[in-house]
Amino acid sequence: MRQSRIVYFLFFISGITALTYEIVWTRMLTLVFGHTVFSVSVVLAAFMAGLGLGSYLFGHAIDRLHETNGSNSSGNASSALLAYGWIEILIFASGALLSLLFANFSEFYASLHSFIPESVPLQNFIKILFSFGMMLIPTTFMGATLPIISKYCVTDDNKMGAQISLLYALNTLGAALGCLITGFFLMGTFGVLQTVLLAAGANLLIGLSALSIYLEGSPGANWKFWLPPIRIPQLNLNSDQKLWVTISFICGFTALAYEVLWTRLLVFSIASTVYSFSMMLTVFLLGIFLGSLLLIPLSSRIHNIRTALIVLQASTGLYVIGSLYGIESILSSPWNGYNLTQPTDAFLRYFKDSAGLMLVPTLLLGMCFPLLIKVVSGGHQNVGKATGQIYSANTLGAIFGSLCAGFLFLPKLGSQVSLTLVATLNLLTTVLLFRTGDYMGQAVRKGLTVVFVALVLFINMAIPYDLLNPFFMRDSAGKRNLKKLIYFEEGLSDTVAVFKDDYGILDPTAKRLITNGISMSASNLIATRYMKLFAHVPILLVDKPDDVLVVCFGTGQTTGAAGLHPRVKTVDSLELSKS
Repeated sequence: MRQSRIVYFLFFISGITALTYEIVWTRMLTLVFGHTVFSVSVVLAAFMAGLGLGSYLFGHAIDRLHETNGSNSSGNASSALLAYGWIEILIFASGALLSLLFANFSEFYASLHSFIPESVPLQNFIKILFSFGMMLIPTTFMGATLPIISKYCVTDDNKMGAQISLLYALNTLGAALGCLITGFFLMGTFGVLQTVLLAAGANLLIGLSALSIYLEGSPGANWKFWLPPIRIPQLNLNSDQKLWVTISFICGFTALAYEVLWTRLLVFSIASTVYSFSMMLTVFLLGIFLGSLLLIPLSSRIHNIRTALIVLQASTGLYVIGSLYGIESILSSPWNGYNLTQPTDAFLRYFKDSAGLMLVPTLLLGMCFPLLIKVVSGGHQNVGKATGQIYSANTLGAIFGSLCAGFLFLPKLGSQVSLTLVATLNLLTTVLLFRTGDYMGQAVRKGLTVVFVALVLFINMAIPYDLLNPFFMRDSAGKRNLKKLIYFEEGLSDTVAVFKDDYGILDPTAKRLITNGISMSASNLIATRYMKLFAHVPILLVDKPDDVLVVCFGTGQTTGAAGLHPRVKTVDSLELSKS
């Protein structure tokens, strides 16, 4: 069977729909579960878990086609295309049904809270249960698409690296485009539910198109529903394959850990909106696409994949550490990222800052994935299984990387130490690849391994502990004088800094509160007036202001002003930031 180039285009569109699902479903569920770090992390982890499971199960299943078709490559490719068409139709059906469920999920979830105990661990467990349980089926089908389409497209051992790179690049480019148009255009134009149903319709068209191509290539063939039989595969890996699967896990771990940590830093430059998040994710995926694209002409020239991976991992780690020293020049000073009166300027600024921080390391990491599939498969006959193994290990690493960065590294270590730690993991991976290779003699490798580890430790020790403090102290007015810093703390979702304000003898005790690079409030005479008016105006407009709730304590002036009114009986203040 001759491979159709249209299938590559269909796989590109499939990448668009996958990211549309991810963005919209995350938005739908966090509106129900709460827009917290835990909720977002759980939803994304559930999404990625399904992708990994689907790639692993269907990757092994599609490679067992030789049991029925023998060594007939044409028959195997034809069966893979038939399976791909039905998989896309199943994504349409399960994705549309789940989206309709999510659109009406808030009422059910609210009623559930009427009889479950008010226990935070129990509520978090319920969030995990619902997220994984509901998204498992459609995301498993999504994860199956890459190994199945690889079985159809990859037919030549000599061109396997280029073919895998092209598939991965096209799907990732589609994902980046899907992220961009979903965040900047589709949801605002058509609505949230309509956007995801549009994506589901696209999956239906992809599936029908794939089946049409199958019938054209196999006239008179039976196109009734068929999927490769699924069996729990045994994990039989030799020592080299275990190493490559481990490297894939590390690549996924570091990539998603970087994404979480970079998102934290970008808040200081491009604020936190659906537009800035979409741009950040788009640039992240764009870097992976460019890495895969760059590998297409280079794959035939790379004779030692281990050496290539050493260069890529070392370059990633060194770039990230170097970016800590130049962070103030890479990221713009804080500005009003919510002001979209000049959308083109805002768009370009979002892209410049995101690209300066992320594009190079994601490009390097994007080159690793196709190389790992090539080295594990050993030939196109095993490309489905190899894709499933590498993709599932990479996805599992991504889950752990996002959770560790969000719940362990950031709250316990802060942004600088966390980024240094993840970059160190890249550098130590370089050492591991060198140590397990066949470079020089064994004794020389052992000696150089010790030297390299010592060099990595020296790099860590040479980084000043307060390297990012000047960056955190910036606001829209520029750098703040660190000598006037009274208090600073970096929390999970924000940084809080308090400075002595420059008001001289007229207001010698004035202080200023800066959160995430934004000057939020101050205790000087000018700021005090409007902060107190936030309490006075609404209280005076109400006949019986018995109970008052102040959201965000801040400098405490609004809460204090509310307590001065004789008609007010109680004042409660809710602070969103633990810092």
